[in-house]
Amino acid sequence: MNRVRPNRVSGFTLVELQIAFLLLVLISLLIAGALRLSAQTWGRVFAHQQDAERGFLAAEKLRTHLAGARFVSVPDDTGETHLSFFGGDDYLHFVAGFPSYDGAGELYWWTLKSHVFANRDQPALVLEYQPFDEQARVEEDAEHHLIIAGGIPEYVVIEPELREFAIQYYFRDDEQTAAAGQAAGWMFEAPRGDISPALLRLHIDTGKPIDSEKSTYAANTKTGAEINDRGVLSFALNNGGAIHAGF
Repeated sequence: MNRVRPNRVSGFTLVELQIAFLLLVLISLLIAGALRLSAQTWGRVFAHQQDAERGFLAAEKLRTHLAGARFVSVPDDTGETHLSFFGGDDYLHFVAGFPSYDGAGELYWWTLKSHVFANRDQPALVLEYQPFDEQARVEEDAEHHLIIAGGIPEYVVIEPELREFAIQYYFRDDEQTAAAGQAAGWMFEAPRGDISPALLRLHIDTGKPIDSEKSTYAANTKTGAEINDRGVLSFALNNGGAIHAGF
């Protein structure tokens, strides 16, 4: 007599299904964590890139404006004349053109300084400007705003978030500098007078790094500009030849 064996049911047991489901959950969690980490990393890289580009563009704006500074004699509030380029350790007054598409090429007084706007707590690095009149007397108030008859200052924001800003001026060691009674070397002031510095050094601290590759590009511009990863911009002025000085 032949025995008929019962058919064995194929499939997974409940324990096997639970283990498979648990493994699937773990794999899903790992994938989700990896995607979240990738998104966070990309966000940090993108933010760093934006900061680097913003710092580079700020340096390029300053290079463009300061490289075009004009050194002309202007009267002050006492009637005496001096060069249109003077400043202190945290501000600078100079005369230069304004980017214009009509080719008019008008000149403006520019003031590079930090400024706190009414709706913000953190200072911004700005260029304050107003039309230039070679005959108009120039006064300066306690906050280093230029006071010119008929002039209403406007602003161009160079860096919206500024932590620290400082300027140094390099004067050549030559007879002209000595005759004017101006000490040679790096100074924190360029007083009103008949001589101007040969080199500027700007320290712009936003608390953010500056991209080294773009810094190298800035150092190779024809104006001799150099900007390092500490946010220090240095370049020669177009007033009688460039000099070389280290940081």
